Amino acid sequence: FNRHTFSLELEEYAKEGVSGASVSFTDNAPLLDMFLARPAGLLSLLDEESSFPKATDATFVGKLDQNLKAFPHYKAVVCSRGYPAFTIAHFPGDVEYNATNFLEKNRD
Repeated sequence: FNRHTFSLELEEYAKEGVSGASVSFTDNAPLLDMFLARPAGLLSLLDEESSFPKATDATFVGKLDQNLKAFPHYKAVVCSRGYPAFTIAHFPGDVEYNATNFLEKNRD
């Protein structure tokens, strides 16, 4: 998305003689890869875990912790919050997600 929106747009600027030197952006491809990777991306793991009747939100977060630790944008929550949680490092900053009801919502 960012490549299309920014890189290709900057190429258009160059063709038209418009300066786009002040435009900078962070490539979010590694973050998208973490979400979309098969068979062990975040969304694949959510679908997989949702298919197990005895799975819980805590087991889902456990699978994320185990499978996504190699991705720099994923951060396991190390101290208990009283609910299953994980953190994603987005461009503007870290966002902690409360995984309560993730499986239930995905099954709908």
